[in-house]
Amino acid sequence: SVRIEVLDIVSDVLLRYGSTIAAHHEQLQEVLFTQLASERQALRKRSVVALGNLMAVSPPQLYAYTMKMLIKELTTPNASVSQVRTLVQTVQCVCKCTGSRFAPHLPLVVPLLVTFAVSTEDDELRESCIQAFESFIFRCPKDIVPFVPEIGKVISEFLKHDPNYTYDDDESEVEEGANMDTDGGDTEDDDDETNEYSDDDDMSWKVRRASAKCIEALILSHRENIGDFLSKLGPLLISRFKEREDNVKWDIFHAYTAILSQIRSLIPNFSSITLQTDSEKGEGHESCGDVETVRIGGAVVLKSAASHEQIAVLQALDAQVPMLVKAINRQLRTKTLKTKQCCFILLTQLLRAYPGALSDQLHLLVSGVASAMSDRSSNTNMKIDTLSFLSVALCSHPPEKLHPHMSILVPLIVRAVSDSFYKVSAEALTVTLSLIRVLRPSHPSACLLDFTPFVSAIYDAVADKLKATDIDQEVKEKAITSTGLLIATFGDFLSDKLPACLPILLERLRNEMTRLVTVKALTTIVNSPLKINLGAILPDVLPLLAEFLRKNQRALKIATLGLLDSLTTKYAHGGLDGEGMQKILAETPALVTELDLQISQLALNFVADMMGTHPKLIPECLSKLLSAFVLLSQSSLLQGATLTSALNLLDALMRN
Repeated sequence: SVRIEVLDIVSDVLLRYGSTIAAHHEQLQEVLFTQLASERQALRKRSVVALGNLMAVSPPQLYAYTMKMLIKELTTPNASVSQVRTLVQTVQCVCKCTGSRFAPHLPLVVPLLVTFAVSTEDDELRESCIQAFESFIFRCPKDIVPFVPEIGKVISEFLKHDPNYTYDDDESEVEEGANMDTDGGDTEDDDDETNEYSDDDDMSWKVRRASAKCIEALILSHRENIGDFLSKLGPLLISRFKEREDNVKWDIFHAYTAILSQIRSLIPNFSSITLQTDSEKGEGHESCGDVETVRIGGAVVLKSAASHEQIAVLQALDAQVPMLVKAINRQLRTKTLKTKQCCFILLTQLLRAYPGALSDQLHLLVSGVASAMSDRSSNTNMKIDTLSFLSVALCSHPPEKLHPHMSILVPLIVRAVSDSFYKVSAEALTVTLSLIRVLRPSHPSACLLDFTPFVSAIYDAVADKLKATDIDQEVKEKAITSTGLLIATFGDFLSDKLPACLPILLERLRNEMTRLVTVKALTTIVNSPLKINLGAILPDVLPLLAEFLRKNQRALKIATLGLLDSLTTKYAHGGLDGEGMQKILAETPALVTELDLQISQLALNFVADMMGTHPKLIPECLSKLLSAFVLLSQSSLLQGATLTSALNLLDALMRN
């Protein structure tokens, strides 16, 4: 026990002050190397860490000598398995602590460890070798490249290493059988063969888990090979979703999710390389004229905008989607919550990397979504991850692909909006924004759904959150935003609700904490093609907007000017020629200044529009406005959009 404490102290001293005790490095190296052969595992473990810290600060000669000694010990014949495992762990620790300094030794070390991993029957030694590969990959990403094919072959084989268990050929039987649900299965149904081994005896899961982590390391550190990883490792990882050990299964999910995150990095802006086409049409090529395109799933990719690598990766990913969804659909029927969470996180990453990927697969996932949202055992994290997936799915697929599932999804989302936990409610309100746009798309030709049965339920759920005053700020803001979009989209079906709803928005406009988001919600309503009548609150809104223009809050000023411009150009129900608008116009000259050209531009646009629609209100503020305009015109900063707005103001002034 004294030695253990001493080793802890030595390790700590080397970590913090190693370079200041250079005179003792050789002596420490000798002592620590001796302790690597100790019979006590605790001593060996601490010696490994201490030696790694020593190598991080050791001079080149001592470093080279130590590595020579380690390699010599590794090649010693008839060494015990535990001794070899300790040496492998030491090599791994040295690599983690020294990074690129370790790179020259890779040609000697990697083949040794590959040999150990393949030839040994000890699963813990295999695990140590694979963990060492992971460290090599992360810490020496360039120098490990020549060994990647060999390492990849080894870890691909060991990802399937499960000698004490036989998987059925029919994956559905595997997934639904008791052998895949070790927590809740009927023990009488277990195979006699699996009963011969206990969890303590079977260490093969450690090998599979280390292999999954190593595969993830390969993917994350070598993005340039993402095409090869997707085509070779992708199907392997999908086939291993049936893994019986949850800890291993989760790491396999993480590895495939890493592939998707790398694809997203390769194609950061999917919409920039694709054409917006009707997904129901199959003639994407012919409709593009002289532009050369290629259809991948439901997307039409512009060859001129996408690289060969991007197209190849998308084609490979599209080919894997059916197999991926089939495997995930089976996992969504398990009882393990974290497995379900991993499924939805992976699906979310899939849609972020490849929007619209699930157009033909959504029907397979709806039941899993419903189960995750309705199951009493589901925790808040489970619901939040499911809602995050729904949000991305609703945004990234054509409405007509989603409409057949609305009868199931809408009640789930409405129930989540009413959830008592604020994070679930906030995420559900985010989903509601996407849901509203799907139910009634901006293009009428895309709307083949009778949405009327859903509008009232959505409104009631959102209105309850809008009325509440004792809820989280995030929920308040999202409820206001959802209300604005709901009225803008379904205002013609909610005319009987508006007299009660609009005054609540007015109250939120008066509140300092919610006024900014309410201004944006009102802008959404005013911009609606439904021409919603705000006459009930407009006389009270305009003086508040004038007050907002005086506030020293830039975001509020910008949002307010945006609302005023929309009112001037799009509001068709009158009420803008009274005292409230005069107060607003009186505040505009102070906004025309070179100190903030964006606000100046918005103010000039608003006044120019007012000159065209309500010229009689302009004279009272014209003198101050022209003085501010002249000062701005003399500024050397006046250019671009602000200059254009200034010229438009002059044009409007001359015309009116």
